[in-house]
Amino acid sequence: MKKIKKKIKGSTSRRSYARLPLTLALGAMVLTPTMISLDSSEAEAAVTVREGTSIGIRGDAEVRGFTRDNTDFDDRTNRDDLNRQIQHRMRIAMDVQAAGGTSLHTRLHLAGDLHRDRRDVWGADRMDRHANVVADYLFVRVPVGDFKITAGRQMTHWGHGLKIDDGTRVDLLQVDHKVDDQTNVFASYQKDIESQRLAPGVNRSDDRDLNRYAIGVVHKTPELQFGVKLRHTDDRRVAQPAVVAAAGEDGQELLAFATYERGDLTTKIEADFGFGDFHESAAGDEKHAVFLGFDYALGDTTLHLNGVWGAHGYRGSGDGDAFERVSMFYYGGDGLAHSGFGGAFGGATDREFGVSFGASHELSPALSLSGRLAHLDGENVSPVGADRITGWNATVLDATMSYRINASTSYRINAIYAKPDFDQVAGATARPDDAYWGLSHALRIRF
Repeated sequence: MKKIKKKIKGSTSRRSYARLPLTLALGAMVLTPTMISLDSSEAEAAVTVREGTSIGIRGDAEVRGFTRDNTDFDDRTNRDDLNRQIQHRMRIAMDVQAAGGTSLHTRLHLAGDLHRDRRDVWGADRMDRHANVVADYLFVRVPVGDFKITAGRQMTHWGHGLKIDDGTRVDLLQVDHKVDDQTNVFASYQKDIESQRLAPGVNRSDDRDLNRYAIGVVHKTPELQFGVKLRHTDDRRVAQPAVVAAAGEDGQELLAFATYERGDLTTKIEADFGFGDFHESAAGDEKHAVFLGFDYALGDTTLHLNGVWGAHGYRGSGDGDAFERVSMFYYGGDGLAHSGFGGAFGGATDREFGVSFGASHELSPALSLSGRLAHLDGENVSPVGADRITGWNATVLDATMSYRINASTSYRINAIYAKPDFDQVAGATARPDDAYWGLSHALRIRF
């Protein structure tokens, strides 16, 4: 065992806390009793760890505000849908490296914008929609010979985020084997739904879980990186109107991605092909999606051309981050992202497509600008309501300015403008096409 001491000269703890933002001060006061002893003239931090163990603590705090209007593209109801919010959160991560190479990784997510029906906590929609203090992830990684075992609740990522991105938290057991310096093969077991949690205190005799099993390979060279994953979904749930409308279906997926760098040009591609009942749309067709992107560097300026196509109900607004590369209309923008056209008008989205051209430019080491012009397009196979919308498209312009205040703090401003157009069934009530717009800004601190 060893003890590490560090003296921090300065004023008392009360005066130090007064200089911190409220959330950081609360976090510091929570940690203080167990980690730090204080007197009136100086602070002494003492942490005891086992020999061969190291502990790293890091995190970020962020405050953002946004204003957006005309989210329903329709002013006929005289309903004021102007939305103005201020949100803030703090995330504290801990990485523990134990002797022998075993490690533990966790992060605590604290969101301070809890209001209304407890479902609007910033960031909690991908974890627990009913809590503003959440264990974001918690997993262990254990080396066993030439293999590496990772188990626990994890943030997953695959390729360019078309289907699986960093925001997706899952209970996962994965075994990796490094074939050589360039190739890694893996197998995984993923628990999406544990049925016992649906009815606390009830031990069911049957298994109604949703599980996924996968095998894959990732290969990396200085110029080329690619990966292929085969995944099987085993849905043992039963139809429950209050929980899931239809269940008990299986399906398979082929997910593949590649990144190729040649000089100043970077090419990115990713595809997801679903097979089987689990991946069928309402019309009985299997869901597919493809992402293709190009980045070309010209000194301090980089040009971007990106396109995403989703077929048979593969919605960009619920299946990954690839649509964010086309427009912040779908994701991003510090609160400016929209639910997507299909979600706004009901029915079954059959196809969704987006393409954009943009550029990012570094005016200085601290200041950068970026902007995109996008075209979005979609079809609806089962139009509903008086509008009877069968298709839609929109021209979307978004822009971001980022400024690095210092090594730990950055500030950004975002803007978006989306002008829609609709196709309707003959004789349907004419649909207005009011433009959606929004402005946002955010201050972020990394520590």
